[in-house]
Amino acid sequence: MDAARGLPPAFDPILVQHPLDRQAIASLKRVRGFEFFLSKFLDAGVERMEYQLSVASSVRVGPAQLPSVHGHLRTACAVLSVPEPELYVCTGGLNSIAAGPNHPYIVLMSGVLGLMDDDELAAVIAHEVGHIKAGHLLYKSMASAVDFFGGVANDFSLGFSKLVTTPVQVGLLTWDRWSELTADRASLLVVREPRVCLRMLMKLAAGTSGVAERLNIDAYIDQVRAYDQDFEQTFGDRVYHFGATVQRGSLPFTIQRARALLDWFESGGFAEALASAGEQEPRCPECSQGVRVGLAFCVHCGARLPRAAPRAEPQPIANTSGTYEA
Repeated sequence: MDAARGLPPAFDPILVQHPLDRQAIASLKRVRGFEFFLSKFLDAGVERMEYQLSVASSVRVGPAQLPSVHGHLRTACAVLSVPEPELYVCTGGLNSIAAGPNHPYIVLMSGVLGLMDDDELAAVIAHEVGHIKAGHLLYKSMASAVDFFGGVANDFSLGFSKLVTTPVQVGLLTWDRWSELTADRASLLVVREPRVCLRMLMKLAAGTSGVAERLNIDAYIDQVRAYDQDFEQTFGDRVYHFGATVQRGSLPFTIQRARALLDWFESGGFAEALASAGEQEPRCPECSQGVRVGLAFCVHCGARLPRAAPRAEPQPIANTSGTYEA
């Protein structure tokens, strides 16, 4: 992906932020004890500690170190109008993080680098830049730390602090899950190809390079379409997802993420977000299928595509408060 390609001017923030992200952050702020935990978290200097632990055994990416990976970062930051954060790679599993509310940085683990192809890696990086743009980093840091701080407080209070920390913990982890849906939308706005984002999620679900090469994206899309998106509609659903949140942490099930992203694209939400920035979704003149900006030939029918006109420089689409703003 070319960082110098034409760029969209601005996206309507309401169209980018997923409703479950917006609802969960509103609910979190109403949880008793949340403001107290927030104040203590800010006083504890956790951000500096997290940064030191994250970069101490990592390699920083830049123009002279993994330049193609750095190019993906530059592209995502340009499209989403985000100041370029530090980017690191380190040994680890299938994970990547964006952290540092005041000094943002991204860490890619070696499992992701080894599993994803170039386009899928661009989608992973764009996803993390999307978290930065959406102002998620403070609450995501809190979500990663709430279990530790809750355990310490529980030891000193003979168990009584669980009455306060458990609702905060569940609220943070629930919001953290749904914040991924907003970041997935930001990733799609950068890479412009839903199959790339869905392949990335499929590989995260499969989890091994030995299987990834044999995966069938069309079969996965059929699986995604068959998934019932109306989760948490009954009391039993809510009980189940409460347990899943505590046991599995903040990441939503990849099939949920894939279904939410596919629905957004196929319902016209993606095209509407592009239109809000004064641009239309590129389409092949022969087969009328959506195509990614910058391609010379249609990936669906092979027809030569017209050269796109350059676009204006982007404007900010979000603040750092945990919600998108115009």
